Amino acid sequence: MEEKDKVVIFLVEDNEGHALLTKDLFRRAGIKNEVVHLKDGQEAWEHISGEARPAAACLMLLDLRLPRLDGFGLLRRIKADAALKAMTVMILTSSDDPKEMALCSELGCAAYLNKPLQFEKFTQAIDKQGLALVILDKHSAG
Repeated sequence: MEEKDKVVIFLVEDNEGHALLTKDLFRRAGIKNEVVHLKDGQEAWEHISGEARPAAACLMLLDLRLPRLDGFGLLRRIKADAALKAMTVMILTSSDDPKEMALCSELGCAAYLNKPLQFEKFTQAIDKQGLALVILDKHSAG
């Protein structure tokens, strides 16, 4: 698989412990994709809408309760931006509030996953988005 075809994973999470657990799960599962950890919604928005605007396919795992700009606000901005609206955004949160789930779905999220992230549910969600082969490519160059 060529470098340009790899999916970049944006992990938008303010809790360092949750971010480390998620990245460790990816490592143990053999996921080799670049993971960009962004600590709040505003930092994530500035990263993806500025000069670092993603050129390749990407996946965002987005917490809802974030400082400065919450997950709902960031999701609204992404889906309103012509260049970013095709980005696959999956909510990764500790909330199981049906109203929040419905709002996220209405705003265009691809999946609603609970923390801590369970690998099986994650793979099912990315498979539905057609990203499984790009993210779960475990072949090594050596």
